[in-house]
Amino acid sequence: MGFGLSPSQPAIGVLLADAMRYLSGGYWWLGVFPGLGLLLMVLGFERLSSQLRRAL
Repeated sequence: MGFGLSPSQPAIGVLLADAMRYLSGGYWWLGVFPGLGLLLMVLGFERLSSQLRRAL
């Protein structure tokens, strides 16, 4: 379909997908920081949406 970023551009999903290859080798921290970034971003959007819902 052609939607989204190209695989050469850095994105959280691409970083997590690349980190999955190294988890079994003991490099677990390669997935922790992008995963935490994604989690914080989702929680931030959820908090923003609930505040907007209360305000409106």
